[in-house]
Amino acid sequence: MASNRQDSLRPRAAVRTEERRGARRELTIGLRKEKRAKLHGMKRLRHDDDDDTSMEGDETDIPDSVIQEKFTAFVGAVLGSKNDKDFDTVIRDARRLLARGSRLVDIFLKVEHAMDALSALLQKPAMQLEACWCVSNIAASIPEHTQAAMVTAPMLVVMLENSSQLLQDQAAWALGNMAGDGPECRDAILAHGVSSHIIRLIGSSSVNVMKASAFLLSNLIRGVGADTSVFLSMGILTIIMEAFKREDLDGAAIAELYWCLVYLTANNISAVTVLLENSCLQYATQHVVYATTNNDLQCVSPLLRVLGNIASGPDEFVNAMLSQEGLMPALVVFLQSPQRHLKLECAWMLSNVAGGTRDQAKYLVDLGIVPHFIAMLDETPDLQKEAMHAINRMAQRGEDILEIIIATNPLPRMLKFLKFPDIEGKHMVLHFIDFLCKTHPQGADIVQSAQGIEYLEAQLYGDDEVQSLTYYQETENWIVGNTAGCGGHYGCLL
Repeated sequence: MASNRQDSLRPRAAVRTEERRGARRELTIGLRKEKRAKLHGMKRLRHDDDDDTSMEGDETDIPDSVIQEKFTAFVGAVLGSKNDKDFDTVIRDARRLLARGSRLVDIFLKVEHAMDALSALLQKPAMQLEACWCVSNIAASIPEHTQAAMVTAPMLVVMLENSSQLLQDQAAWALGNMAGDGPECRDAILAHGVSSHIIRLIGSSSVNVMKASAFLLSNLIRGVGADTSVFLSMGILTIIMEAFKREDLDGAAIAELYWCLVYLTANNISAVTVLLENSCLQYATQHVVYATTNNDLQCVSPLLRVLGNIASGPDEFVNAMLSQEGLMPALVVFLQSPQRHLKLECAWMLSNVAGGTRDQAKYLVDLGIVPHFIAMLDETPDLQKEAMHAINRMAQRGEDILEIIIATNPLPRMLKFLKFPDIEGKHMVLHFIDFLCKTHPQGADIVQSAQGIEYLEAQLYGDDEVQSLTYYQETENWIVGNTAGCGGHYGCLL
C-alpha cells in the first residue's frame, strides 16, 4: 500500500504532465522540510546564563573600534609572551562578544591571528571550555565564518573523548553548528571519525551531553547526500530507544532524539521496523501526553514527522499506529492547534494514513477529522492542499465515507481553488469532481448546486497560459463526459 498512498489520487494523464506535477509536489515538500529544518535550528548560538542577551544579534550598538580593541587584546593575551593578570577577563569578554551575532564574529576574524589564538587556547586544558564556546558561536554564524572555524574540528572531535561532560557538551554543540552549515562541512566532520563518539555520547548520563550529541547527529544525517547507513549499522536506533526510557528527559531532549529519528527513518522501511519492534509507538503516546500536559510542545513537530514516515510505509505499520491505545486521539487535537506548523505536520501525517485501506480511512473518519479538514480549506494554501489530499484519499475509500464528506458541503470551498494559479490545487479539485461524478448517483447535481460548471467552464478560457495548456483538455473532457447523457451540452447541468 505504500505506493498507493503516494499515487492513488493522481489520475493517469500524460506521463510528462504527471511528471511535472510530481516534480512540483516534491519541490513543495522540499520547501516545507526546509522551513521545518530552520524551525529545528541547524545552527544555534550559545549564551551564558548571565550574558546580556538584550544585545544579541547584529543590533548591538557597541562601536566597532571598541570591539576590535577587545579582540586584539584577546589575541595578545593568548599568543603574547607576558602573563596578563586580566587573562581570564579578556577571554570571557571575547566569548560573550562572539555570542552576539555575525557582525561581531566578522570583526573578530579580521583581527590578525585571531583563529591561531583560538586554536592555541583550545590546547590549554584550563581554557578549553571557554575556547570551545567561542568556536561554537563562530560556527553558528554565516558560512564564511563557519569555514574559518573548521580548522578547529579535529581538536573538537578529540575533546569528545574528554572526561569532562561540560567539555563534551560544548564540543558536540560546536561540531553540530559546523555540520549544520552544509554537506561540505558535514562530510569533513564525518571524515574525522566522529561517528563512534556520537554513538557513545547519545547514551551519556548527562542530559546536556545527550542533547548536544543528538543535535550533532541530526545535522550529520540530513541534507543532500547524507548517509545514515553507518549510524544504523552501529545500532543507533536501539540506543535512541533506550534513551527514551530515561526519567530525566525534558521536552528539548525528547525533541532532539525525535529529530534524529526523522532523518533515520525517512524512506527506510527497515529502520521503521526496528522502531516498531522497540516500543516507539508507546513512547510516542507518552510523549504526546507529556507535551500537552506540560504545555511543552517542542517534541511534537518531529514526533509527527516520525509518525508520518511510519504511515508512509506498509499497511501493517499504519495498523500498528491505529491500534496503539490513546495515540491517534491524542494527535488529532493538533489539527486545531493555534501553531500552524503543528497543524500542517498533523495534516500531512493523517493524510498518509488516509491513503491506506478502507478500514484505516474509516478509523480517521470515526475520530471526527473530516470537519477539521473541511475547515482547513479556508486557511493558508499549504494547509488547503494538505486538506484536499486527505479529503480525496478518504473519498476513494468507500461510499459511506464519500457520503460523510459530501454532507460537509466541501465543494464551494474547493471550487474557489480553481480561481488561483496553483496547478497542483486545481488538479486535486478536478480529480475530486471527476471521482464524485463517476461514483455518486447525484454527483452531477451536487456539482451543479455548488455552481461547479461555471467554475469549470472558466478553466477553458483562462488567461494563464500554463493553466490553459495543462487543463484545457482535461476540463473539456470532464464537462462533455459528464453531460453525455444529456447530449454533451454544457447547459445540460445548469
